[in-house]
Amino acid sequence: MVDQLRHTMATQLINNGADIVAIQELLGHSKIEQTMRYSKLSGQKARKDYYQAMEKIAPSGSEPPTVDVPPIRN
Repeated sequence: MVDQLRHTMATQLINNGADIVAIQELLGHSKIEQTMRYSKLSGQKARKDYYQAMEKIAPSGSEPPTVDVPPIRN
């Protein structure tokens, strides 16, 4: 029962914006990998984080970043 509560708490925290290192501290884990097993990132949170990051890279109305890639020669 306690393990399930810890999983639920970690999942709720990560999906509401808590830092994984802060969750690690709260759970008393010595390794971040253990904390990552406890927390499940929702698809909705992953999408939100992706779009927020992309907005910082290329704000609405701005030109998307371009990269000059040389042609591949055989």
